[in-house]
Amino acid sequence: MRITISILSIFFLIITIGAPPVVEKANKDKQNADSKEDNSDELLNDLEYGRYLKEVVEILENDPEFKKKLENASEHDIKSGNIAQHLGLVQHHVRTKLDEAKQREMARLRELVGQKIRNLS
Repeated sequence: MRITISILSIFFLIITIGAPPVVEKANKDKQNADSKEDNSDELLNDLEYGRYLKEVVEILENDPEFKKKLENASEHDIKSGNIAQHLGLVQHHVRTKLDEAKQREMARLRELVGQKIRNLS
């Protein structure tokens, strides 16, 4: 009887030690699904922000003086933001359109943050 219990105990111990944990695979699947969802969200955000940048450039190109400054500016000045020093020279209606575009983008970003907070709850 003791030998049978000992053999069964050893057999049970070997099975439980050698068995892979089930929880890790489920966690990996969840992480993969979450990362895919996050990647699609980031891509959507990048596309929306790209749309906003195109809108800003189109608005700025409507001002002839600023358009000349954009054409004469180097790529480094544009990417570093040094071109923004000349925004004070744009016409009033162009500045108003820029403000409206920025307000729409900020509202979109606020809504996005609100959605993420609601999803976390």
